Amino acid sequence: MSVTRPAIVGAVCLAAGLAIGVWAAGLSPVGQGEGAPRDGPPSGLSGTVDIGMLMPLTGGQSTHGEENAAAAVIAVDDLNDYLSGVGAPWRARAVMEDTGTSPALALEKLTTLSARGITAVVGPQTSGEVRAAKAYADSNGMILFSHASTAPALAIPGDSVYRMLVDDTKQGPVIASLADRAGASVVVPVWRADTWGEGLSESASEAFRARGGTVDEGIPYNPETVDFSATVSVLAEKVEGHIADVGTEGVIVLLIAFNEALPIMQTAANHGILADVRWLGTDGNALVHKITEDPIASAFADSVEFTTVQISATRNPIYEDVRERVGAQFGGREPNAYAYTAYDATWVIGLSLLHAGSERAADLASAIPTVAAGHYGALGNTRLNEAGDLASADYDLWATSGGEWVSRGTYMIATDTVVPPGAEGGA
Repeated sequence: MSVTRPAIVGAVCLAAGLAIGVWAAGLSPVGQGEGAPRDGPPSGLSGTVDIGMLMPLTGGQSTHGEENAAAAVIAVDDLNDYLSGVGAPWRARAVMEDTGTSPALALEKLTTLSARGITAVVGPQTSGEVRAAKAYADSNGMILFSHASTAPALAIPGDSVYRMLVDDTKQGPVIASLADRAGASVVVPVWRADTWGEGLSESASEAFRARGGTVDEGIPYNPETVDFSATVSVLAEKVEGHIADVGTEGVIVLLIAFNEALPIMQTAANHGILADVRWLGTDGNALVHKITEDPIASAFADSVEFTTVQISATRNPIYEDVRERVGAQFGGREPNAYAYTAYDATWVIGLSLLHAGSERAADLASAIPTVAAGHYGALGNTRLNEAGDLASADYDLWATSGGEWVSRGTYMIATDTVVPPGAEGGA
């Protein structure tokens, strides 16, 4: 069922109104803020207020990055409709910078935003970029609201970083459960040797061992790698050895990668042994359409029943509207989950600016937890925990099939169960 944009903006405005209600009720924020005004939102802003956007429009996360950037810009448009409706004397403007999926470039672009006087930033996207930018933001009065960083090492109470995601201490056990359900006794991880890859590999490995499984020492690779022939050759040797011990059904490859999942799969297609076992992916390569659009990678992914996980968004009218509008910009393809987190992070930043009546980082830090707790967006509830990360979430399962990404249901963390597609809560 389609819904009109005015209806959607109305729904978001209702959610924003709930956030205002929480504010006006004088509830103290949870997490990083030191406290919130109890006399309603101040109105000290006027004219144009810039919101920085640090997005990987090029590089290893560009497929997700372009969708997330589109969603954030859509959020600014909707936010401005809301500001007009409540008579606010200011409007938001998105200032987009391409990080190239590079930690060094993300830091450079953050300093560019700072030089323009921008204090509120949606992004950066990857944990490596957030790690590189965090110290500068901490020291220079800036707020970073990442829409896709999940590294557990960055879950730090009281810093300048907020994340519209649960961290990977949640995703790791989901991956371990899926491997266990598939009948695997050995997992062979291949991962990006960066903040995100290291953290997720550790989380998934610990969780699988806790289930009684064995985890190979695995193969980390340099994020700058372009030729994966050596990495994949080592992987083939490891898989062959484990198959000799436990059989093909007992081995699963865990691929913790961004867009480089494409060349890894293209190379893996040259090793028959690697097509004999199942492969699991992560949030970093879920709904990467470069995989399904490439005939070699797509055929290989299908042969190994490549299944990935990504944070689950509530299927509400706001979600459906964002899905339709973002998808329309990219040929109707299914947007990745972080398009919705980017949309919601932008809204929480915008409403926090409104409620604080200020662009000062300290004022925003006081506003964000309370605003997030009262906001309902494309994800559903956006309440944050004490580290400034999304408090809770389930995970959607996405697999490749015949050149497309298809839903395999939703993993419910509370019950350690998978809800089929189309069922309540399912993708």
